[in-house]
Amino acid sequence: MSEKQDLKALAKTLSDSYSAILQYSTLKDDEIRNHVEQLSKYSDHLPLSWFTPQLIEALLSLKDRNDYVFNLWTVWVRRLSGAPEALASAEPQLSRVLEAMQQALVELETPLLIRKEAWIGLIALCGTAPPQFTDTQIIQAMTRVLEQYVDHPELVQSMGETLDAGIAHCLANTTLLNVFEVDHCERLISAYVKLIPRRPTDVSAPAAMAAMQHVVDVRVQQKPQTKANADMETLIALVETMDEKESLELQLARFTILAGVVRMLQFTKDKSKKIKSLQEQLDKTFVERFSLLVTDVYKHPNSVTVNQDILAYIAGQCLPNLPSDTVKEMDHKNVLRILISCLLTSDQIWQNGQIVGNLTVSQHSVDHLKKITEGAIHKDIGRISRAIATVIVTGLGQEEEKEEDSMAVMVQSSLDRLVGFSYNILVDWDRFMTNNPKAFMDSESKKIMSEIDTAVWLVFKTMLFSFTAILKSVAVDIPDLKGLVNVQYAAQDIVSIFANFQFITDHLGSGSGFKAYQDTITNAVAFLMHDDNACQLNKLISTAYREYAPSQFTMDQTHPISLLSPVQLSRLTYFTNLIEQVMSQLEDKVLEKDILPVIYPVLKWKKPAEKKDLYESAHSAVLAVFSSQKEISRELTGVYAPLLVESFPEPMTLQQLRFAYTTMIQSLCMMDDALSWLAANYLIEKINTLSIQEKDSVLHSQYTTALIDLLKPLSLGPFFGQLLKVVESLVLQGSMTTGARNATMKIIFETVSGSGISDMRRVEAVGWFLELKRKVKILEEKIQVDHKKKQVVTSKKSFIQE
Repeated sequence: MSEKQDLKALAKTLSDSYSAILQYSTLKDDEIRNHVEQLSKYSDHLPLSWFTPQLIEALLSLKDRNDYVFNLWTVWVRRLSGAPEALASAEPQLSRVLEAMQQALVELETPLLIRKEAWIGLIALCGTAPPQFTDTQIIQAMTRVLEQYVDHPELVQSMGETLDAGIAHCLANTTLLNVFEVDHCERLISAYVKLIPRRPTDVSAPAAMAAMQHVVDVRVQQKPQTKANADMETLIALVETMDEKESLELQLARFTILAGVVRMLQFTKDKSKKIKSLQEQLDKTFVERFSLLVTDVYKHPNSVTVNQDILAYIAGQCLPNLPSDTVKEMDHKNVLRILISCLLTSDQIWQNGQIVGNLTVSQHSVDHLKKITEGAIHKDIGRISRAIATVIVTGLGQEEEKEEDSMAVMVQSSLDRLVGFSYNILVDWDRFMTNNPKAFMDSESKKIMSEIDTAVWLVFKTMLFSFTAILKSVAVDIPDLKGLVNVQYAAQDIVSIFANFQFITDHLGSGSGFKAYQDTITNAVAFLMHDDNACQLNKLISTAYREYAPSQFTMDQTHPISLLSPVQLSRLTYFTNLIEQVMSQLEDKVLEKDILPVIYPVLKWKKPAEKKDLYESAHSAVLAVFSSQKEISRELTGVYAPLLVESFPEPMTLQQLRFAYTTMIQSLCMMDDALSWLAANYLIEKINTLSIQEKDSVLHSQYTTALIDLLKPLSLGPFFGQLLKVVESLVLQGSMTTGARNATMKIIFETVSGSGISDMRRVEAVGWFLELKRKVKILEEKIQVDHKKKQVVTSKKSFIQE
């Protein structure tokens, strides 16, 4: 059957149902139900002309016998709101329909579907109601319904979204929003406010704010502008109303309404001067009331965990976009305290770390993680974090001196909480991964683990970005590093937090491309590198490495490094990368007692495999010790030089060996020529132990290449001539093949003619090379003569034997 034929068949079916309803008295109840249901199913497509007085009258008679009647009425009333001529002639049925809707709403036995249809139908004519059934009557009816629902939380929750939409539509369109009739709207808002606390916190604030944003969006665009100005002035006066005798939960609900207006005005473009002035006034009221409410919340300890979610959501929506001069009037310390508390402890966000600590490989954990991450407050973490950053920047920015009860002290307290939280997350995730290895899971568990991975890494990503936004406010956003200066341990805390979260950064791979992260850690490290703060830096590094120190008081000599999980290795790698950057400020005592004992076992690894990052980082750190010319380099040389030699060809590559050895010798030459020559001798001894024939020939050649590299740094000292003799003897060994010798000569030429040789020794080096080249030529000729003699002797022996 074609689409055209389908439409014709449907039109006939609807027409038959319409005719049948008009003659309902001749039909059975089942037949009536089927016909009404058929029209209801396609009600949005029925033309207004079908809603005749006869049909409405028939539906009035059937309302007690059919649930779908209310759907048809709602569609009719909504159509009438956009058809003034039809609306004018809709009486007396319209009044009777609206009264039936009111009655259905107040009867507790009314099914939810009918209740929703009745509410939508009742408010549909707000702003366009006829004289027979005015806006006043509609709003009064709505108010009575809301007042009744206060004592029935189950109705509030089941009807929540529908009620929100009705309030938003009514206040956006009613004609009563004027100074003479506004008392009706005021009572409606008061009734609505009482319902807000009856809903879950993760729903109530977002829903109420969204409703008020719709109201503002419609009102502010009205024409003429004078009407928009007048209506907005009345609306703002309404939402500013606060009865101090009301309970804290009602004051918070009213504040949510106010916040919705503030939020929408922040994003409204092309505002008139009058509305801009009203906005400035409302912003100040918002900040003042926010501070008062935070203070009041702390006077009721039992309700803090509930109310902090509402305040945090509102803060995230409004604070980042408020003018800084307005935010300056806020009680920064108390606001920061409650926002940080919500971020870390809220059941809608991270539950004081239990969101990770309580993880199990179960469907329950999967469902729990999904529920949290899909919640409105969790989705708003980014805005809440920016709100916290706004409070920190504004509060610290205007503080001139440190006081015992200053904003800087509160920021430090907040950072301490972030550090502790981040460490707990590290430990809990490490324990979860250790206790649940995928290799030992069955297929069902692996599937669940995969779902947990997807959900939990979304949590971790949000966590990292959130913390970064907060830390950036201290380290970057306040000019002249004032945040790091005033907050005593901010720089150390920033480094510690990012170390604890390194396992997240590694997984996401976002550290290098995440500008906010890079700027924050760069400023913190730069601050610690200052001479005045070197003591703090050394204490931080010392404390971090002592966690991985070898055991001194037990019989078990297993080094802790070998027992570290991938999660813990990420943290150690972070600190090892860090010490390379800050080496110049590290004390020899910290290097000797805390860092090197941890690093030594890593340097000796033969098969780093998945620990490759830490292995390479450890070598870079040791080379930084030499480059910084630390006094401990003298002792380190005797350990590191032979270790480097033995690390090739596995796990080091030739390129890594050459770079590491040259870097070490270069640094030692600046300290002690004898020490540099001693280090070079470890390489020379290794070469002398290798045969240039058969299996060792390649290694011999590669080690020789590394030795030739040392001509550059040693050209600055007295042992240059000795090294030339060693290299010459290696080249002139008769057992070396012609190809290997020519390749070696080429490398020597590139070295002595390059930029690394000292200007004082360049003439000597070139002269030596030319002389060596002459000796090589003589040697090659001799080898060729000897080779020919051997061939003649061999030929003679063959001839005699024949």
